[in-house]
Amino acid sequence: MKKKNILFATCLLGAFAFSSCEKNLYDESKQSEKEIKMTDLEIPANFPWETSKDAKCKIVSSTTSLVSIFLDSNCTQLLSTVNIDPAAPALPVVVPDYLEKAYLKYETVSAGNKVIETEVTNGMINFSLPEDAKPSVAPVVTRGGGKGDYTPQPGMEDNILEYPIGYGTVMFEDMYPQLGDYDFNDFVAWYKYQLQDFFHKGGTWYTYVMQIGFQIRALGGINDFSPYINLAGVKYDDIDEIIFQETGDGIEFIKGPNGEAILSYTNPSKPAGSKYLNTEPEYITTSGVNTSIYIYFKEPVELSRLQDKMVDIYLAKPDHGTEIHLKGYKGIYPSSQNAKYSNEDNYVWGLKAPAALNHMIEENDFIKGYPKFKDWVEGKGHKQWWVSPKNDYLILLN
Repeated sequence: MKKKNILFATCLLGAFAFSSCEKNLYDESKQSEKEIKMTDLEIPANFPWETSKDAKCKIVSSTTSLVSIFLDSNCTQLLSTVNIDPAAPALPVVVPDYLEKAYLKYETVSAGNKVIETEVTNGMINFSLPEDAKPSVAPVVTRGGGKGDYTPQPGMEDNILEYPIGYGTVMFEDMYPQLGDYDFNDFVAWYKYQLQDFFHKGGTWYTYVMQIGFQIRALGGINDFSPYINLAGVKYDDIDEIIFQETGDGIEFIKGPNGEAILSYTNPSKPAGSKYLNTEPEYITTSGVNTSIYIYFKEPVELSRLQDKMVDIYLAKPDHGTEIHLKGYKGIYPSSQNAKYSNEDNYVWGLKAPAALNHMIEENDFIKGYPKFKDWVEGKGHKQWWVSPKNDYLILLN
């Protein structure tokens, strides 16, 4: 397996009521409102803790055209650019759980741009490309003779599918199997992935290459855990080459006990005088190095095997004796294969959000920074619970 280190760079986040002498001291209307904490939440037993959903985007077209799919009417949140043709099957995508509408942008034969709106219904995003769409060259893929060698032909190199838009956030508590203090800052990272140069064959979309972006933002835990990424839809032996770009030291590609393809990270150093990284205002450093990883496959891989649910970001101790995964995932090494990652009250130790979030200041309950989170977890709406946070309780990195 070849590994290349190409470049080091950074890229790029009621007052107390006083009882009157004429009222009973325990008059409920005069008592201070109890501060709600994470551990006070009444979480439905079937609450899935998911902020994203799978969908399929079907674009009916009578010609081959280059189109772009957006999540917003202003066409700033790009989900995919794809050369679509009359035989193209539905494209498997992942979108935020709150998404109700999607938008298709295309170029017309008169060199202008038009946008079509559609609703997201039962996991389907359906578009019909008008006849005035400008034709493009149909994508073709060829293989070369060397390892990881292929040549994108005209059209195919334009095909990009990414998620989350910009960056998503993954956060963990590290006291598993005990409940933590629920500031969700024991480990925080921003992540994204991008599938490139994909094509369809026999009614299925495939790619030879995947890119993962990862940036560690905070370490507020006291236990010796490090982050890992398991590419759950493929195996170690399916991968031809990995290129590490724009990264520091401490990343390895390892083979799991059952042939899993796992990226292993070493946590960054903590600033002098602090036992944490970026969780105490007096010890703030800059945001971490942005890791960019290109993964090339020996054979084409179905897009559905490389999307959000197949990117298992988790924590583990150095001996893999304890793993902490998001709800819905299974442990990888033998000691964790029967572990459950939600307890009897449906509390979890990990959380994902499809947005670049700022994390909590040490020892502040998560609901203080994100008050709408309570309603979301209790099934009362606010699927975009991260909107309008309380910045006084958050670490605001560059």
